[in-house]
Amino acid sequence: MKKGLLIFLSFILVFPLFFGFIAVGDADAKTVRVEGYYRKDGTYVKPHTRNYGGSSNSYTTTPSYYIPNNSNQSYPTPIYSTEGIVNLYKGEKLAGQAYVDELVYVDGYYREDGTYVRPHFKTHANKYVRDNFSYLGLSTLLPLSKKYPTYKYSKSDDVAAIQHYLYANTLTHSLSSWAFYNLTEYANSLNEDADDYMTGVNGRLFYYDLGYDYNMSDALVRFDKSGILTAELYLYQIIKAMGIKKLLYNQQSNLEKYAELLTNHSTENETQVMEMGREFYKSIGLKSEDIETQIKLDMLQVF
Repeated sequence: MKKGLLIFLSFILVFPLFFGFIAVGDADAKTVRVEGYYRKDGTYVKPHTRNYGGSSNSYTTTPSYYIPNNSNQSYPTPIYSTEGIVNLYKGEKLAGQAYVDELVYVDGYYREDGTYVRPHFKTHANKYVRDNFSYLGLSTLLPLSKKYPTYKYSKSDDVAAIQHYLYANTLTHSLSSWAFYNLTEYANSLNEDADDYMTGVNGRLFYYDLGYDYNMSDALVRFDKSGILTAELYLYQIIKAMGIKKLLYNQQSNLEKYAELLTNHSTENETQVMEMGREFYKSIGLKSEDIETQIKLDMLQVF
């Protein structure tokens, strides 16, 4: 009798746990992933998870943005970013709103042809194109009645060639109108082979505006003027390619010592070159697995 009672009690205690496990597993198995889509009224529904076979009321979602389909309908008064909302336009017509925190802000910049693109918002990158503002013909900016002036390259082939060379050094930057002014002045100085002082001033102003410190700016100007790669200027070009714009005191010191050893490189001082190279590249953050390869490349250069 006692044995039977114990078995019965054990069954009562274990059964709810067993039932709960089955219920949870069943619930998990009956969910389905829904990709983002547009309703007929133009409302965009973000990707979400809902119960399999459930109704549209089985989940809640917030539209990323609303775009009315009826071009004749009256548009609401614009709502500005004080509420975290940005307006969407089709041409000069207000076409809806979007939440700023669901978009990506883009700084103003110049395209390679000199066209200025104003600061604006765009959608996050994904594998779809149908939710891109450009695909939908939308913009977060009203068109201007008067276009921004484009940057015009010099009619002189010699000056234009220098301008294109300098612009190629800025492809990872968003250039302001002031930066383009500095680029023009610097290109003219280089073309005219102006005195060292003025060329240096214009060049450093150009590179300062891009965020480089004094030593790097000075080194880049020296290379632009001479076109000759010394060991020091060679190392500056490497760290520039790495995206480094400023050097700490110890990094600058390591660069100068390493450059001097590379200049006088021979089989007799190879160990010193290797040791100093490791110290320099480690100080600027080069990955340890890449340091030895880079040093070997450095030692192949002729200065």
